[in-house]
Amino acid sequence: MLYIAGIFSSTGLIPLHYTVSNALFWASILFFLIAAFNISGRIERHASITDGFDGTISRAIRKEGEIREYFFKGLPTDTVRNALLKDWPLENHSPESDWQVVDEGGVKIDKKPLESIEGTSQIIFT
Repeated sequence: MLYIAGIFSSTGLIPLHYTVSNALFWASILFFLIAAFNISGRIERHASITDGFDGTISRAIRKEGEIREYFFKGLPTDTVRNALLKDWPLENHSPESDWQVVDEGGVKIDKKPLESIEGTSQIIFT
């Protein structure tokens, strides 16, 4: 960058011999290419969108009395209860305990398909 700006050159602010100036130019191009390939490789490795759609959808659930939301995934046709059992997000509670899921209006939605619910549901342990 400093070479391109004219700071380092045979006639710039910091005079360099032509061969040193030429070597600095090609080294900066090489470092740029290495950095560009490094960045593009990392983006490709970590971008899960390139893997394609696996058919699952995510929903949010909140434990009764808590602000924190937990996310779980399942197939659109799975019931809310089955999707939660497959991808249990609550570490402090056992999925075998007694619980029910209600929507924002308080209506029980355990047996509804995952694709039919919107918003954040609430799980209540009994």
